[in-house]
Amino acid sequence: MRSNKMPEQTCRRCGYMMDQNTDAYGDSRPSPGDVSMCLRCGALSVFTEAITLRAPTGEENESLQRDSRITELQIMRAAVMGGALTRKKLSKK
Repeated sequence: MRSNKMPEQTCRRCGYMMDQNTDAYGDSRPSPGDVSMCLRCGALSVFTEAITLRAPTGEENESLQRDSRITELQIMRAAVMGGALTRKKLSKK
């Protein structure tokens, strides 16, 4: 997986500042209509023509909930973030 610069923007749900994306299934450069997941809160967004993020439409959201790749990404994110939380707790001891 490669990282790629994108226009700096904040997550629409948690406000996390994002300025890079990493591909999970293909080209690391986002295209309009590609889906993004915030690593901090897990919110799903869709890239616009200007490569900014917007909330998915109701129809898009329904489709995303049935997409096994999204489920896989959510599981991976939970594992990574769970590990990060565990490392923080261990380092405080």
